[in-house]
Amino acid sequence: MGRPSNRDQTDLATNTINAMKAKGIRAVIPDICLGELVKVTAKKDLKLDLGEVTRYLQEEKIAVGHVEPDDLRHYSSMVAKIHRVDRYLESTDVRILAMSITDRRCMGLLTFEGKLLGNPALLKFIANEVNFKKGHLITDDPYKR
Repeated sequence: MGRPSNRDQTDLATNTINAMKAKGIRAVIPDICLGELVKVTAKKDLKLDLGEVTRYLQEEKIAVGHVEPDDLRHYSSMVAKIHRVDRYLESTDVRILAMSITDRRCMGLLTFEGKLLGNPALLKFIANEVNFKKGHLITDDPYKR
């Protein structure tokens, strides 16, 4: 099975947000992802209404996450460790993964990024080095947990 289409990803994301809300799980999008959205939109010369994005986040009660000041040292350490595990990951992906690991409330990372999904080196790293967070997942399946 190949990578899902943008429409399929949008539908899956919407269904996931609704399922998470029904279970009382709070969806959080890292601030890094919003920056990436703007960057990719500009690069592809597409139109993006940031007001519409903001309204959607507010309506769906999706928080925008960021690294807390008390977590900066742990976060930067995780960025360095993840980069050593797989030097071919894009810096944005490394930072998003590090953020999901260092956020104490986060149970995993829901992504469609193929370089992260099923990456044996990252799975081994999480199993061996992220022992302070049992069961941290990197998945494209919101129903996995």
